Amino acid sequence: MFFLKKFVKNPAKIGGVTPSSRFLAKRMLKGIDWSGIKCVAELGAGTGVLTRQITKSAGKDCRLLVFEQDETMRKALKKSFPKAVFGEKAENLPALMRESGCDKADLIVSGLPFSVFDKKMRLKILCNVRDVLSEQGIFVAYQYSKWLDEEFRGVFSEVRTEFELLNLPPAFVYFCRGSGQGRF
Repeated sequence: MFFLKKFVKNPAKIGGVTPSSRFLAKRMLKGIDWSGIKCVAELGAGTGVLTRQITKSAGKDCRLLVFEQDETMRKALKKSFPKAVFGEKAENLPALMRESGCDKADLIVSGLPFSVFDKKMRLKILCNVRDVLSEQGIFVAYQYSKWLDEEFRGVFSEVRTEFELLNLPPAFVYFCRGSGQGRF
């Protein structure tokens, strides 16, 4: 009920009526080779469903950066994941990476509601993500529609999508790598 109230109050901040399902979290992290992951950033952590999966899978030397704009949720996440480095706004990803000593991110996952951001903010965040990814790094994000497909493909050279039915609402999962065709 807490999550639903937050959504009704400010859908642009929360982006969904319920937290991500464990099925969505598992789909997003499926196939990740954790042996080479040294720095992970999570954008829009919410209640920490994905954060829990990350901490279960990542090695002990992996640095975790967590971004959550909602202050109440961020405070709860800090209690649950005291070793993580926290930020409020995803557009500040490069600055927090520098401050935390992460040169490049090997994995960036996102629960951000990109469709409610204006185009300038979406592209700023997506281009920042692309620019801080390591050479073999991957960006994984979910969206509730394929409305932003062209923007993802304009920023990243490789984009693959999967669909997760066992989430409310069902979601498209984007797996992205590399620099785009120079459109953004």
